[in-house]
Amino acid sequence: MLKNIGIFCSSRLKPNKNYSMIISELVKWLKLNKFNLVIGGESTGLMHSLSKTAFEEKIRVFGIINYNFKHEVKKNKYITDLIITRTLEERKKQFIARSDCFIFLPGGLGTLNELLDLIVKREYEEVTKKYFFNK
Repeated sequence: MLKNIGIFCSSRLKPNKNYSMIISELVKWLKLNKFNLVIGGESTGLMHSLSKTAFEEKIRVFGIINYNFKHEVKKNKYITDLIITRTLEERKKQFIARSDCFIFLPGGLGTLNELLDLIVKREYEEVTKKYFFNK
C-alpha cells in the first residue's frame, strides 16, 4: 500500500496561479488518501509552497536536504521530519528509499537530474517504483 509520495519540484520557481492550483489539488489528494509527503527541505519556491500547504493540512512532511546546502537554506518550518544527507547521490537514494512513488512538478536542473536518474534506475530495474510528471 502506498504511504509516502516523493514529489520533486523547483526551489527557485515561484508559485503562480496555475502552480498554486496544482499544489492545492495535489495536497487535497494527499490528505484524502492519507499519504505523507517526501520533498526537498528548501524553504523557497514551489518546494516551500508545497510543504507549507501540506503542513497546514496536517500531512507529515519529510524534507531531505544535502549537508552542503544546509547553511544556504533557511530552515523550512513546514518540515516535520528533516533528513540531512552528505551528498546529492545520498539525497536521491533517501528519496527513493522513503517514497513509494514519485511525482515530478516543474523544476530546474536538479529536478531534471532526479527525473533522469530515476528513469535510468527503472531501465536497469534497480527501482520498480512508478513516477508521474506534470509539465
